[in-house]
Amino acid sequence: MNKLKILFIILFVTITLPNTSLAQTYFYEPLDLETITWSFDDFGKMWTFDSVPLEKFEKKYGFKPTQEWLDDVQKSALQFGGGCSAAFVSGDGLIMTNHHCGRDQLYTIQKEGENLLKDGFYAESLDEERKLEGLFVDQLILIEDVTKIIQDYMAHGETDNEKIKFKEEIKDSLVKKYNQETNLNCRIVTLYNGGKYSLYGYKRYNDIRLVMAPDFQIAATGWDWDNFTYPRYELDFMFYRAYDEDGKPVKNKNYFTWSKNGAREGEPIFTVGRPGNTDRLKSYSELKYLRDFVYPKSLIGFNSIYQAYFDLYNNHLDREVLLNSVMRWGNSRKSYAGRLAGLNNEIIMKKKIDFENDLKLKVKTTPELNEKYGEIWNSIDIVIKELENYSDLNTVLRFNRRDRPVYLTIASDLIKLAEEKKTSRG
Repeated sequence: MNKLKILFIILFVTITLPNTSLAQTYFYEPLDLETITWSFDDFGKMWTFDSVPLEKFEKKYGFKPTQEWLDDVQKSALQFGGGCSAAFVSGDGLIMTNHHCGRDQLYTIQKEGENLLKDGFYAESLDEERKLEGLFVDQLILIEDVTKIIQDYMAHGETDNEKIKFKEEIKDSLVKKYNQETNLNCRIVTLYNGGKYSLYGYKRYNDIRLVMAPDFQIAATGWDWDNFTYPRYELDFMFYRAYDEDGKPVKNKNYFTWSKNGAREGEPIFTVGRPGNTDRLKSYSELKYLRDFVYPKSLIGFNSIYQAYFDLYNNHLDREVLLNSVMRWGNSRKSYAGRLAGLNNEIIMKKKIDFENDLKLKVKTTPELNEKYGEIWNSIDIVIKELENYSDLNTVLRFNRRDRPVYLTIASDLIKLAEEKKTSRG
């Protein structure tokens, strides 16, 4: 398995193998929803590096990674600029990430007469690599399970507000302690809605320089239509290099190497990256609310903004900046369209309600669980019913907070403040 191929996109590991979709299974025959049942595989195949199911990998895929292999993969992957995924791809600090992760910063390092977004960039020597001020890259070095410490400290609180206060206190204390002891940039990550707390320690590289950026047209050859698809027939990447405190290229022993042969048919493919939260623990009522109210309304907004930028793009000569906006809004509408498609899938929703019914039965028939959680679903239903009445207003006030006019934000905050004062007086 030494030729195992790794695709990086540093917190999670997931694996995929060729399979037949459920949609294809029921394409030629009637769908009997009563035969559809949930399984633990429905909750996904992503794992943190400290909880990889080694025995399951060996049984299902014929591969049992060693701790040395896991450590190497973990440290080869990177968090780029606080958000994107990236990876070391050489022992001299060379870093690879997606083109969209760095394209917005190109204008900050271009010289007079240059247009790096339009024409691209390539440094023929180390001296020509250009430093990006404020850009940093984090390498995950340490993972510590601090769940018991945090939960035990929270237990001293008698009210919910006290528990929250104690939680923040102990988290701050732990981060400060580990920062001092390890010289790493530490933070605490909440998993499973507080079911687990992990302390992650990152080594931060603050001197990051651009090595190569393709021109935007070839980095997005298929435009928005090719985005979110595989395989990609475009140069959707950028190369950077990390430098140490002495201004020399970082010497790192953990990095991914190039494979000339690619993956073989049926070979396991691991993806290492930073996925968003899955929302798999939302109730059936919450998912229906998203399906019937939130996502359809959000798509109206995303489609309108996307079309506006696409029309501008088609009618202006200075097109690279506009194409960037087309791609960005295309990402948003594809994300929401995909979510809506999933929630409209009868098989997926049948699995969800089947799991929820089994969970309810388990809670109701266990006195201790029933006392603590038996009314949760009824409470959720009440909240959802109320939210449905304010769905249109929520869409207007909360849609796309990042890019909406500042005056709308101010107006929304003033209304919220007035309502809170009215409540406090009452």
